[in-house]
Amino acid sequence: MFSILKKQRSSKVSIAGEPAILEIPRGKTLLEAMLAEGLAMPHDCKVGSCGTCRFKLMDGKIGELSPSALVLERDALSQGYRLACQAMPRSDLVIALDAPLSRQQAVESFTATIVATSRLCPDIINLVVKIDRPMQFSPGQYADLTGPGMAEPRSYSFAFAPERGEAQRLEFHVRHVPGGLFTDWLF
Repeated sequence: MFSILKKQRSSKVSIAGEPAILEIPRGKTLLEAMLAEGLAMPHDCKVGSCGTCRFKLMDGKIGELSPSALVLERDALSQGYRLACQAMPRSDLVIALDAPLSRQQAVESFTATIVATSRLCPDIINLVVKIDRPMQFSPGQYADLTGPGMAEPRSYSFAFAPERGEAQRLEFHVRHVPGGLFTDWLF
């Protein structure tokens, strides 16, 4: 009798041009759900500051952890663009993406040792690490790095693509963010 008062437990998301329908549990962002399903949604920061994970909301309602207006231009907002890392579905959604989706490579964990650091300027260093075994990656991909005592990783793009398909020595350009757990530890 009062079923209209029940909170929705999950939302269904249809992606224009994609056959699958994504089920998003209540409390998860659109980006979290896409990554959990193995979909390679472009993203970098996961906190709403880079704009890489933008999508177009065609139908439905979302809540936002922080406003997309902080990153996206007024024209993009008026066209319905929002950030997947900040979007919490409040209903079933229909969205569009600027690029076709693909399945992402499986996430692997590696142990790394810092072998060199050098300052590129006062607040950026070149961080060189050696990992425990070779890995393959493509330009534009990133690694989630952690340091001692850090529960949550920080994402950094690779500074250089591997020369012959695989690499065991990786480089990152890391900017110091005052108050940032990883960069305070590193600097």
